[in-house]
Amino acid sequence: MKAKLIHILEMLAVIALGFVLVIFPGQTLKAAILILGIGLAVFGATAVLMHFVGHHETKPSVASLILGIASLLGGILVLIFQDVVSDNFPLIASLITVIAGIAGIVFSFQERRTDPTWRSDLTVFTVTFLLGVVMFFFPFEDVTIVRVLGVILLYVGAARLIPEGK
Repeated sequence: MKAKLIHILEMLAVIALGFVLVIFPGQTLKAAILILGIGLAVFGATAVLMHFVGHHETKPSVASLILGIASLLGGILVLIFQDVVSDNFPLIASLITVIAGIAGIVFSFQERRTDPTWRSDLTVFTVTFLLGVVMFFFPFEDVTIVRVLGVILLYVGAARLIPEGK
């Protein structure tokens, strides 16, 4: 039950962040970068913690542990090198989106035997991957990237809550 509650709270935080980025994209890129760093670090720490102390119905996924560690380290690096991230924001944002999509696709396929909603997860992460590819090859202005990331977060957060309600 704790894992489900943590998942729901995590997705609600993702949705809230998405709303903020969509509504206030031009306020400051530095704030978006700070939020990105904190978000990645919190997501990573939560994923690592859940891998070791979460009560799993199935064997914990090594892919989720690797994603958690990568997210935690990525968040810490974003927080340390905010100026570098700001100068290269479109590239970094697209790469993070592509990596999250790939990790989610792998996770979806791993869960196909135990989770009847794996197809919805696969759809979410495939769209996430494709949006990251589009952002990589067709870079947008920083404000547009912030707004697109907000939409992605809204989509991912909402879509990840839907299977939990079934």
